[in-house]
Amino acid sequence: MTASLPYSLYRTDQVRDGERKIAADLGVEMYTLMDRAGQAAFQTLQERWPEAKTILIACGGGNNGGDGYVVAKLAIEAGFNVQVWAAVDPSLLQGDAELAFKAFVAAGGKAERGSFPDIACDLLVDALLGTGLNRPVSPDYAEAITAINQCPCPVLSIDVPSGLDANKGVVLGKAVRATATITFVALKQGMFTGVARDYCGDIVFDGLGIFAAFEANIAPSATLLLADNVQHLEPQRKRSAHKGQLGRLICIGGQKGMGGAIILCGQAALRTGAGLVSLLTAEVNMPAILARQPELMTMFWRERQGGEILEHTLSWGDVIAIGPGLGLSSWSRHLFDGALAMNVPMVLDADALNLLAQYPCRYGNWVLTPHPGEAARLLSKA
Repeated sequence: MTASLPYSLYRTDQVRDGERKIAADLGVEMYTLMDRAGQAAFQTLQERWPEAKTILIACGGGNNGGDGYVVAKLAIEAGFNVQVWAAVDPSLLQGDAELAFKAFVAAGGKAERGSFPDIACDLLVDALLGTGLNRPVSPDYAEAITAINQCPCPVLSIDVPSGLDANKGVVLGKAVRATATITFVALKQGMFTGVARDYCGDIVFDGLGIFAAFEANIAPSATLLLADNVQHLEPQRKRSAHKGQLGRLICIGGQKGMGGAIILCGQAALRTGAGLVSLLTAEVNMPAILARQPELMTMFWRERQGGEILEHTLSWGDVIAIGPGLGLSSWSRHLFDGALAMNVPMVLDADALNLLAQYPCRYGNWVLTPHPGEAARLLSKA
């Protein structure tokens, strides 16, 4: 089991189809992968909660439930006090999940049905719903999830917290709030977006012996940014370096009444190492800028000055950050269009994203930083 997380993220359909292909290529049976998943989950609960003796495992009707039955079998064999609650009649299980249930029964296990059990336990294992969920959870599952969230003990979710969309990171009606989640084969992108981190808890990964081949053959849908894989982005500076060698940044925004946003943008740029920073903003903001942060340079532009003056003003910068306090006025739109025309590396934030949603275009040297509302407008979902 890996101590740190890989950087490649995938959609659930990529993981579902890819694991079958890679397993077939490697000659690994799918039930073997289920057994490995159960073993990895059981190892995780032993390592994280070594004092746990009484375990309640909630199993669904698919392969996620099958993983849970493998955990239950291993726990019985290890001498734990195990209670299993089945959300679906085990007689309806099929395929690998059915095999896992039969192995659990052969080990002396018994699954309870009916209302979710109200028992004192040291640990609860969530194996209700896997990564294939794409619609709101049913009332029965929602009731079970509510009961799990009300349990005072730690919760280990298998593959993904039940009720969480593993593609988008949104809650599909109701979701388990896990203490930790162990996920398999490859990391799902929705575990790192939206509200997912409020539900996944600590994320543990196990590639089940096929991740290296999976990653080599399946292109990721996104990349996880962690401290140890963005260090190459930090500039390497000579001891003799001075500000004139460290780039020129123009921060554009701060129409009348919203100057604070662009001042904060400029201050952040200075603190993160930009060499020369100038704020292109409304003229009324100048006194506040100089009083607050005299290291910042200032520019202003009036619409009557025309596009040629704006182009000349913008040509000073190597990089542009645009949007904080920009507004949606005619002045704002001219600055937005002028910045786009420069075709330099650019960060778009705040009202620049709202203008982009109104006037869509795309360049390869941009970074977009939307909050959920801005992202919804960019994706035509608002």
